[in-house]
Amino acid sequence: MDHPADHSLSQGKPGAWRPSGGLRWHLRAWRHRRIHDPFRHDIGRFLQSWDHGSKELLVVGPSAGWFLPQSFLLRFSRLVLIDLDTSAPIFFRLRHGRALRQCGVDTDWIQEDFVECLPRLLAVSRDPAVLFCNVLGQLALERTDAEARLAELPALLTEHRWASFHDRFSARVPVEAPPGEQAFTSHIPMDGDMLQKLGYSGEWCDHGTGGILPAGSLKCYLPWRIDPRRLHWIEAGKV
Repeated sequence: MDHPADHSLSQGKPGAWRPSGGLRWHLRAWRHRRIHDPFRHDIGRFLQSWDHGSKELLVVGPSAGWFLPQSFLLRFSRLVLIDLDTSAPIFFRLRHGRALRQCGVDTDWIQEDFVECLPRLLAVSRDPAVLFCNVLGQLALERTDAEARLAELPALLTEHRWASFHDRFSARVPVEAPPGEQAFTSHIPMDGDMLQKLGYSGEWCDHGTGGILPAGSLKCYLPWRIDPRRLHWIEAGKV
């Protein structure tokens, strides 16, 4: 996923070249897959500890499932995968398709803007769990009304078990990592003061996701070196 910048917004239309990902992202994820291994491990631990209580999972923004462990996906009998990236199903099947087929997991792809289709799916599905896969912090790249849509999410999901991992802050940083660059949990939301205490300085991009998880809830903060000189702090939580 890319750092917010000046892009022409896609207006929720499916395509393989996306402001928030697409083919460019798949190439980047493959190229830096070894750098991403620590983050992949952290996300795996976070997801394996989620007591979702459902056999159906709505996966919002799965992309190719670069950070979704197969052992986690195989806990479900049905996956509904929502992504505007029309190349995502191809790469997802290459990574996970065989294992899912062998275990009889049904997969349905919906290539629509989740802001528009998620309310409809929640209304007709039988108590699914919902997982947002590093998509909420990128919503401003796709929609001009991202702030309002993010504010509406908690109320929409009130009756469901859901989890999200999403960009909280990002910046260009030195290759040498400070001692604080490791995953941790906190009831205190990440802000500029916390970043300074972790040993960082300079300008950071706030991805506008500070109000997604309930106030006072336990949050996981996971460092993700998206490339050697760019760091994203990912906020993860379960509701």
